[in-house]
Amino acid sequence: MLRSIRQLPYWQWNLYVIWGAVFTAQIAFSIVTPFLPTLVVELGVRENVSAWAGLVFAVNFITSSLIAPVWGSLSDRYGKKPMMLRAGLGIGITYFGMASATSVWQLILWRAVNGLVSGFIPAANTFIASNTPEGELGKALGFLQAGGAAGLIIGPLLGGLIAGWVGPRGSFLVSGGLLIMAALSPYIFRLQERAPVRKEQPRPLQDVKECLQNTSLRLLFLVQLMVQSGLLFVQPTLPLYIREITTSRVELVTGIVYSLVGIATVLGSPFLSRRASRNGPALLTACLALAALFNVGQGLSRSPWLLGVFRFLFGLANAGISVSASLMMALSVPPEARGRTFGLLQSVNSLGGVLGPLIGGSLGDALGLRSPFFATAAVLASASALIRLYGSELPAAPAVEATAKAPCPPPAGDGPSLPACPTGTGRAGRATG
Repeated sequence: MLRSIRQLPYWQWNLYVIWGAVFTAQIAFSIVTPFLPTLVVELGVRENVSAWAGLVFAVNFITSSLIAPVWGSLSDRYGKKPMMLRAGLGIGITYFGMASATSVWQLILWRAVNGLVSGFIPAANTFIASNTPEGELGKALGFLQAGGAAGLIIGPLLGGLIAGWVGPRGSFLVSGGLLIMAALSPYIFRLQERAPVRKEQPRPLQDVKECLQNTSLRLLFLVQLMVQSGLLFVQPTLPLYIREITTSRVELVTGIVYSLVGIATVLGSPFLSRRASRNGPALLTACLALAALFNVGQGLSRSPWLLGVFRFLFGLANAGISVSASLMMALSVPPEARGRTFGLLQSVNSLGGVLGPLIGGSLGDALGLRSPFFATAAVLASASALIRLYGSELPAAPAVEATAKAPCPPPAGDGPSLPACPTGTGRAGRATG
C-alpha cells in the first residue's frame, strides 16, 4: 500500500490530503453553527432572540465579504497553503474566543473577527484548482465538494453528541481544535504547490476591477449571487415549514430533511463533475432549471416525506450547479489568477449569505412559509435563462492535453525538493519518513 501511495501523481496526493482537510473543517463548522442561537440565550438574551441570533450570523458574512478579495490577492502572491494555515488557525482561535464570551456583544465581536480571518474552504478549492492538471480539474473539484458535503452531514450529528457531553461551549473548543488540525495537514503531509508567479504587490481593488472586466466571470458571479441568495431564502423558514406539515417526531424529521441535501451532494458530485468536464454551461443551465422545478415541488409538498424527496432531488441539482460553476470560473482565468478569482467568489457568496435570509424571512412573514420556495424557484429559473442567453462564451471543457503532461510543480520553498516526474505520474521523490 505504501508503494502505491508513493506512486500517486502529485496532484492526486494533494487532492486526498486536501479532501481530508475540507472534510474535517466542514465538520468543525457544522458542529458550531446549530449552537449559536443557544449560546445567545445562554449569554442572557431574553427578548428578540431571533433578531440577536440573526445579527450573530450576519456579521460574519459582512466582514468576510469585505476582506475576501484581499486574501485572494495575497494567495496569488504567497501561495494557497499559507492562506489555508492562516484561515484555519485564525478561525480556530475565534472559536476559542466564542467559547469564552461573557456577553452577546463579545460573541458578535468574535464572529466579526471570524469573518475577517475566514476563507479556509475557498483557499482549499483554489489550491486544488491551481495545482491540478486542467483535464482532471472537474473530477477533482467534484471529489472535493463531496468531501465538504460529507462533513456537513456528519457535523450536526457529532455536534449533538459533543454538546450533550461537554455543553455548547465545549463544542466550540472541539471545533477550534479540528480546524487547527485541518490547517496544519498540508504542512504535515508536505504537499507540493506550484510556486506563485505573481511578483508585484497585491492590489485587491485593482484585482476586483480586472476580474469584473472578464465577461465570463461577470456572468458567473451574477449567477452565483442569485443562486446563493435564492438558496438561503428558505433558511429562516424551513424549520417552521417542516413543523407545520409534520405531526410527530418533529426534531428527527427536521434533522433528516436537512441532511438530505448533503447526502445528495456526496452521491451526485462525482458523476456530475464528469458531466461538467464535458460541457459546463449545458450542465449549469439544466441544473439551475431543475433546481427551480424541485423548489416548486417543495413549496407544494403537503407531507414531510414528499418534501424530503424534493429536497434530495434539489441536492443533486445543486451539486451540479456548484461543481460546474466552480470549474468554469477556474477555466476562465490562468492558474496564477485563481486565488483572487475565488477570493472574489467568497465575497459574492457572503453577500448572498446576508441578502438571502433577510429577504426570505421577510417573504415568510408577509406571504407565508411556502413563499420562499417559489421565490427561490423564480430566481434559479432566471439564472438558468441568463446562462442560456449569454453563456455562449463560457469555457465548455478543460484542455484535455494538459492531463497527459501532468508535470510536477516547482517547489514553493516550504517543502522537500522533488525531482521532476519523468512520466508525469510518479511521486517517488516525496519524502515519506
